[in-house]
Amino acid sequence: MILLEYAGALLGLLFALSGIGLSVLTGNAFFDGIATLCIGVLLVAHRRHPRRRDQEPAHR
Repeated sequence: MILLEYAGALLGLLFALSGIGLSVLTGNAFFDGIATLCIGVLLVAHRRHPRRRDQEPAHR
C-alpha cells in the first residue's frame, strides 16, 4: 500500500513538472491548468480509495 502512495506522489510531481514545463515552453497557461486538474483528480481518487481494516490507525 505504501508503494502505491509513493507512486501517486510521483505521478503528481510528474503532472506538475510537465504542466509547468509546457506552460513555460509554449507561453500558454492552459497546460498548467490541465496539470492542476489532473493533480486534483489524483487526490480525489486517493481519498476515495477504501483502506483495509488493518491499515486504519487505532483510536484511543
